[in-house]
Amino acid sequence: MARPRKIATAEELSEKLTEFIKLVDSGKIDKPTDYRLCEYLGVEYTTVERWVNDKDNYIGYADQLKKLELYREQFWLNKADDPKLSTFAIFNLKQKKNGGYTDKQEIEHKDLKIDVKINGINGNPFA
Repeated sequence: MARPRKIATAEELSEKLTEFIKLVDSGKIDKPTDYRLCEYLGVEYTTVERWVNDKDNYIGYADQLKKLELYREQFWLNKADDPKLSTFAIFNLKQKKNGGYTDKQEIEHKDLKIDVKINGINGNPFA
């Protein structure tokens, strides 16, 4: 027989995530990392992965965790405004769970004209 779930419904997870976010905002939890989340919820990381990947048995859980992902993105964007934390914040924003930002090189394209001349055997042009 399976153990009872520590968090029985997506609605309960939503409430716990709201509480977690409030604790981060108040400074009682320093950063909204997966480690801190698991510690707060009293679950293993594999449990959180199961909530995301097993959508048949954990209906709505992944949607609630998406809310946390959006919060994390905003959390690190706010930290990027601080010159002392901007590099650290940018690094964190590049992590998939914090926004998944990427560096992209801007390339300017100009019109280019190419003339191609094809010769046959012995340099004779094709007819």
